[in-house]
Amino acid sequence: MTEKSFGLCLNELLKIFNIKGSTLARGINVDSSLIYKWIRDKRVPSYNSSYINLITKFLCSNIYSSAQRNSINNLLREWSIKELYDESLDLDDIISKNLYESQGYSIEKFTEKRKVKETIHDYNIGRNSDVKNESLNAGYEYPQAPNHKENINIIYGHKNILYFALNMLEDAINITSIKDKNIFVTLNNNLDFLMKKDSFTLRWKSALIKALNLGWNVTYLINLNNNVDKVIAFIKDMRLIMNSPRFKIYYFRSEEKSFNLINELFIIKDFGTLVCFLSSKVNKLEHAFVFSSSVSTNILTTHFSSFFAACKPLFSYFPTQKLIKFQEKFAEVESMLGSRYCFKGDISTLSMPTGLYEKFLKLSNKTKEEIDNRVYLHNIRVNSFKEQIKYYKFKDIWFKESIEILVSKKKYAFDQYHILEDVIPTDEDIICHLENVIHMLESNKNFEIALIEQSKVDSVSKLYWMVKENSGILIETLKSDSKELFKFYDYDREINLFISEKSVIKAFENYFISIWNQIDNENKDKEKVINWLREQISNLKPK
Repeated sequence: MTEKSFGLCLNELLKIFNIKGSTLARGINVDSSLIYKWIRDKRVPSYNSSYINLITKFLCSNIYSSAQRNSINNLLREWSIKELYDESLDLDDIISKNLYESQGYSIEKFTEKRKVKETIHDYNIGRNSDVKNESLNAGYEYPQAPNHKENINIIYGHKNILYFALNMLEDAINITSIKDKNIFVTLNNNLDFLMKKDSFTLRWKSALIKALNLGWNVTYLINLNNNVDKVIAFIKDMRLIMNSPRFKIYYFRSEEKSFNLINELFIIKDFGTLVCFLSSKVNKLEHAFVFSSSVSTNILTTHFSSFFAACKPLFSYFPTQKLIKFQEKFAEVESMLGSRYCFKGDISTLSMPTGLYEKFLKLSNKTKEEIDNRVYLHNIRVNSFKEQIKYYKFKDIWFKESIEILVSKKKYAFDQYHILEDVIPTDEDIICHLENVIHMLESNKNFEIALIEQSKVDSVSKLYWMVKENSGILIETLKSDSKELFKFYDYDREINLFISEKSVIKAFENYFISIWNQIDNENKDKEKVINWLREQISNLKPK
């Protein structure tokens, strides 16, 4: 739980176990005032203390039944950030892990604030020499001096600058009086620091998610010349945050000289601005000026906004497959000439015979007009496949589990509500579909499917996409198991992304091929895949 303080972590654990602070104090033999100091973040147990072990043992000793244990496990699962929750751990390990993580977070946060305070040098502009720095531990204030004369601070060191920006973000989003809720961030030189699995990155993402939940708009400006492969890693890493329409990414190319005027900017409207400069020797932040008046922030925001005349949005938003607009875009992209690579994990609707597709639609509650439109668009996709398969490669990566679930539970793993809704396919329907997949494989040399186990590809399965050579990339950004984290995410209007930038398309093609090449030949050999599909069909036929 590295994005939560020790006090918040402990307080939530006490709520989950329905235990009072005074009860915990008696259980671990400390004064109750110490417990409440922990909860209010006035104190944090030191690294060499035994308090976390004592707290963990006491909490677990208050579990008296398996039903209670399961209930607590479920609450912990909902409470934990998905990327940190580990179901393989025992309950006491989960509790101690979260306490240790939050302990480290709190200690590091206090330490970083002290370091930042020590490295800030005041440079008083004009005659306003009596302006004083406020204590960072009390919440740093960014004062506006009279007559547009303000106290400007200089911060030294890459890490100190990052944590100062983080503290600005965490402080600003908690101020309800701020009206202009806009955050601007440039990433012109280095994306690496936002893709590490450290406490800073987790806190940064957590703060962004909270900001989006509270109605803030967040805009990134990135440099595509930096490294397109890193842009893919960046998209994968930011996939959850990108579900909000209030999160935007614009891009530029560094050969445009106008963009060499700045290093990095971090602007929070109505709050403050960091103007950052990089070291000439290493690609790290070296110095940063802190501007805090509304006049300075407005000037720098105008400067930032002027770049957008030469920038393009990296992606456009498209709604769920439930809506016809996305189906139209899908058919449009697939009709473009070029090889097609799809990593979605689930069995492709492209492999579904038109007759079966139409049958499922007619069993739903859709209108005749919508059914006709969807069948028309499905036929565009099928015909595009037939016309192009002789000249271009079509490769799909599916999860074995998606077919096993279809066979055993009569349930399609793809967004079934947009075709099936409450319809349950029959054995004959499933056999018809799988036999059509086999026919497509046997009839087309350039069509291949790799069948992999989802559990073995967790690092790549969290991002699902289809890329069409020279045309575009369609990205599904979020699976439903993370929805409780995001108040802004409306599952009736699920968001997908479309990217048309050529260099990113090429990078995604190469990325798919690299994943394909890492898959064991046994899982993508056409004959073996066909034999495995026939085994699934045999399980559906009467014995």
